[in-house]
Amino acid sequence: MNNNTKKFRYAIFIIGLFLSIATALIGETDTYELLIYSVKLDIWASVPYIIFLIVSSAVRNKLAIIGAGILMLGLDVFLHAYVLFFPGSSTDAIALLFMPIWLVVLFMPAGFFVGWLIGKAIQKFKRDPKEKKDEIFISGKNDAS
Repeated sequence: MNNNTKKFRYAIFIIGLFLSIATALIGETDTYELLIYSVKLDIWASVPYIIFLIVSSAVRNKLAIIGAGILMLGLDVFLHAYVLFFPGSSTDAIALLFMPIWLVVLFMPAGFFVGWLIGKAIQKFKRDPKEKKDEIFISGKNDAS
C-alpha cells in the first residue's frame, strides 16, 4: 500500500470521527447523564470508521479503498446534513442511530466492490494497443480479408 492510500485511509477515519463528535457538540448536554449518552453515541458513530481503517489495511486494491471510503463518508455526511438541517419529521434522528450498522453491513462492502470493479475496468481498457491488434487478428476480424 502506497503512502497516498494510507493518507486517504486516515483522512476518512479522521473526518468520520470529526463528523460524529461535531454532531454531539451541536446537541445540548446539560446534565451528566446526557453527556455520558452523547459520548456513547460518539463511540457508536465512530465504529464504522474504525472498522474501515482495520479492513482497508488488509485490502491491496487502492480503488476499492477509495470507493468504500468515499461511499461511506458521503452517505454519512448526507444523512447528517439531512437530519440536522432539513428534518422532515421528529423521528428522522433515529436514522443516525442505525446508520453505523448500514455503513458497516451494506455500504462499506458495496464501496469496496464498486471500487474493485472500477479498477478492473481501468485495467481492461489500459491494455497495450499492440495486444488489441493481435486479438483482432486472431479472432478473424482482419481488415485484409
